[in-house]
Amino acid sequence: MSDIEKMRLRIWRARSNRSRGAGVSLVILSSVLFVVSYVTNDFVLEIASIASFSVGAVLLAYEVEPRVRLYPSSMSLLGLMKISAELLQKAGFGGAVTYEPLEDGIYMSFEKRTADGTSAKITPIGQGLFETYERELGPMSGKGEDFVTLWLPRTIVDGLGLAERMRMVRVGPDVETTITKPFVRALCVNEFMTKNVCPTMGCPLVASFAQALASSTGEPVSHLGCSYDPHTQTATSKHSVGI
Repeated sequence: MSDIEKMRLRIWRARSNRSRGAGVSLVILSSVLFVVSYVTNDFVLEIASIASFSVGAVLLAYEVEPRVRLYPSSMSLLGLMKISAELLQKAGFGGAVTYEPLEDGIYMSFEKRTADGTSAKITPIGQGLFETYERELGPMSGKGEDFVTLWLPRTIVDGLGLAERMRMVRVGPDVETTITKPFVRALCVNEFMTKNVCPTMGCPLVASFAQALASSTGEPVSHLGCSYDPHTQTATSKHSVGI
């Protein structure tokens, strides 16, 4: 592992632990100040103890807040997903999506074309997440499949906190991704998504995996489907790299 990669991991870990460590320290300081204020009957120390506890509690709650708001944040994507799927269906496009690397970026193309043979070149639905990954890792183009399977899970889990665990492995001709407690898991149990989106192009998170693979390998990546186990809160997706 290079020095830059080691530094990246240290930054991610510091980012995730900073609020927790500061919060715990302030709560401990509050306890000490409270004891001292009680012994010395010092009103100023008593106020400082209350202030220290309040700030510490806020910092500790910072880590709880994202989990509390997971449902509305993920469900906010549902309307856009419905609009996209309905417009594509009305235009005559359907079937499994392939993420194709072209000179000006990665685009989605569809297995089913319109009656007159028209094909679609559409911006991937995971474009925003993909750009976020590149902001953390730098450009992925040409980095290779091994780079993505190693660093994308670290970015999603350690860097961005979008899931609890993630693993990408080569299984025969396919790349299989398992991700535990993804931030979009409310979409994984939505009936519209499971019927109309998951079998064809996947949600924005799964689509971003395919886009990362297409960019890094320079080869088309086909979406083979995804599934979700609500008991383990684990999503599994498969993509075929190359045709």
